[in-house]
Amino acid sequence: MISPFHVGTLLLFIALVFLVVASASAPGLHTLGFMKISDSSGTLVFGTFGFCVTGSRDPWYNGCSKSSVSYDIGGTVAVYYTDWEDWEYISSLSSTSLRILTGFLILNPIAAGLTLVAFLVALAGKRTSFLSSSMIALAACIATLLAVTFDFVTFGIFRYLVNGFVVGPQAEWSSATWLALAASVLLILATSILFQGWRSERRKQYSIYVVPAQEATFRADTLREADRSKAAVEEGTA
Repeated sequence: MISPFHVGTLLLFIALVFLVVASASAPGLHTLGFMKISDSSGTLVFGTFGFCVTGSRDPWYNGCSKSSVSYDIGGTVAVYYTDWEDWEYISSLSSTSLRILTGFLILNPIAAGLTLVAFLVALAGKRTSFLSSSMIALAACIATLLAVTFDFVTFGIFRYLVNGFVVGPQAEWSSATWLALAASVLLILATSILFQGWRSERRKQYSIYVVPAQEATFRADTLREADRSKAAVEEGTA
């Protein structure tokens, strides 16, 4: 029989897969990123720790950056697309702020790590472990929501600059963004299901062990009180 614990554990696993894939985006997975820019010169994909260029007519440009906790998005585009005159202005405007914001993309792998711990604890299968897994899942959920927030803020600013000031190329949201967003929804559901399952299990254990013990105590007290009353009546008769 499928229980809430099985459902919650399954949701944790799916969220874990989504976060791991999103965290492994460019320069890890060359074509997967949070945002991409495409034109006749090729496609520039931005991921968690860097970027990749694919499909360029000049093979020298194809490749990926080194992995880094933060990287310069505006400066990167200015180097690879020197024919876009507006990029000199945009890169100078956004370089510092976007570089700082990309540092917060590390929240994606941090959330993946917390989700992994919650999944392993839930996988242990002991009823007492589900409270712990729900608490860890809650921490992973908060980290994922923060990660998604910074994902949208960082690349939302970047998309606004590209689509608002540059004629021709268009910045588009890419797969990693939607994977992280889906993972946050799954983690909210998993946390709620695991916690409610733990509460249900606790009520069941209470009804099995505590209530009968209280009833037995009440019956024993009643019998003792009846015995005392009977003894008092007999003494009075005597």
